[in-house]
Amino acid sequence: MIRIEAGEFRSRRLQGPRRDDRSLRPTSGRVKQILFDLLGPLTGVSHVLDLFAGAGTLGFEALSRGVARATFVDANTRAAALLRRNAAVLGVEERVRIVKREVLAFLGDPAEEWPLVLADPPYAAKELETLLQCATESVTPGGRIVIEHATDVEFDSAGFEPVRRRVIGGTTLSIFRRPAAADQEYESR
Repeated sequence: MIRIEAGEFRSRRLQGPRRDDRSLRPTSGRVKQILFDLLGPLTGVSHVLDLFAGAGTLGFEALSRGVARATFVDANTRAAALLRRNAAVLGVEERVRIVKREVLAFLGDPAEEWPLVLADPPYAAKELETLLQCATESVTPGGRIVIEHATDVEFDSAGFEPVRRRVIGGTTLSIFRRPAAADQEYESR
């Protein structure tokens, strides 16, 4: 079972993947707590995008901490079912959109922008750069994208501004910011 760490649903438990299901690996409670400490208060964030969502650990934590709505994207059928069950457990079905689709295909068709994007992809460096390139149009100017990745993986920020990087054992949290239009205009002078 997965536990919500803070906020409205603090200590509520979510359903996780079966023990024999290695295709889904929820973010640990320690890493999740550090991530949200690094992000700070989320009260001004209207909508979060949780990529490679799995059980929805990050997106549901964001909802608990004051984000109004969450979109979860995962191509795995079991993940989509788990996300629906966890939304029901918390009673937030009306605040959640679940998209069963490949993440890069979803990002390649940007119909919306998000002020906060959370991603826990199963990728190596080259694929993480591709992920950031595809996410450029999905993050609002001035918005942030957080990527949870293996500590030994280095990758280019693909036009995003690095904000923070925190190593927690074999896991690293990299936080990037999409430059706002005013930032880009100032830099071009």
